Amino acid sequence: MIEHRRTEEALRISEERQRQIIDLVPNLIFVKDANGRFLMVNAAFAEFYGKTVEEIQGADESALGLTDAEVSRYRAEDQEVLRSGVPRFVPESSAVAADGSERTLHSIKIPFTFSRTTSVCVLCVTTDVTAIKNAEKDLTQSLREKDVLLKEVHHRVKNNLQVINSLLSLQAQEFVDPVLREALIESQNRIRSMAMVHEQLYSAGDLAGIDFGDYISRLAGQLMRLVTRPGITYEVESDHVSIGIDVAVPCGLIVNELISNALKHAFQGREKGHIIISLHPFNDEFAEFMVRDDGVGLPASLDPEAVPTMGLTLVTSLTKQVHGTLALDRTGGTAFVIRFRLR
Repeated sequence: MIEHRRTEEALRISEERQRQIIDLVPNLIFVKDANGRFLMVNAAFAEFYGKTVEEIQGADESALGLTDAEVSRYRAEDQEVLRSGVPRFVPESSAVAADGSERTLHSIKIPFTFSRTTSVCVLCVTTDVTAIKNAEKDLTQSLREKDVLLKEVHHRVKNNLQVINSLLSLQAQEFVDPVLREALIESQNRIRSMAMVHEQLYSAGDLAGIDFGDYISRLAGQLMRLVTRPGITYEVESDHVSIGIDVAVPCGLIVNELISNALKHAFQGREKGHIIISLHPFNDEFAEFMVRDDGVGLPASLDPEAVPTMGLTLVTSLTKQVHGTLALDRTGGTAFVIRFRLR
């Protein structure tokens, strides 16, 4: 008899400790049998529905004040777990707490059998993730607002550059000296290439970068339209290469200089000519673009990094800025090959 009492006392103490532990857990925990009857719930679960543990244990879902649709949904989930014998994760569901607030819950339902029994039950552990979901919504809204603001900044920068471009155009009209006029026109083209980067970023859905292949096609088309030499043709061969604004602006200027240089110098004394502009990824870190013409070519002794012209000086300087390399191919005309780091 004494031994039996000691066993009962040890069992009671064990159950009290288990109850103490389960009630300290902030997750909502319950165990149901195959008939939907609550065999065990913790304090957090009871508090969520404004009940006591004693009011819920031994009852079914009707004790929680749920709607018929909620009862049907929960029972269907439980029956599926019992039939399949496989845990079921419910990534997101909504429930109304006792205080009337709508909560977002993540749950996992696990089939199991109590020791010394054969009846399969459902253990459910639920986490209230309402605060996390609200924080995600706030963060999404904040990012959306920042995107709008950043787009507006790009739009205003583009507009300001266009104003500067217009002022240079007016200034050029005042000069008779063709050298000065040409210098101002070249500056206009450079500013236009920068404005196009901001315009494309403003129009794009992704503010992290622009499609540089599309940018090159637009820039080349714009430069060719400014040239009154119908015998000069061009083509663009480009893959999709996304680059950030820190790389796009200097690379855009490089492309502008190389195309302008070809139009200005490659076909002197010729009525016809062809320019190929290509862009391809080199590997995960680098891309390569080339401007090739079939013009008169450059002297074999010419070093592009030592030419004292504004255009090629810019090309060599900007290539270093984007951690790139410059190569010159004199086969069948002239080809400038720039290999640059994407980020």
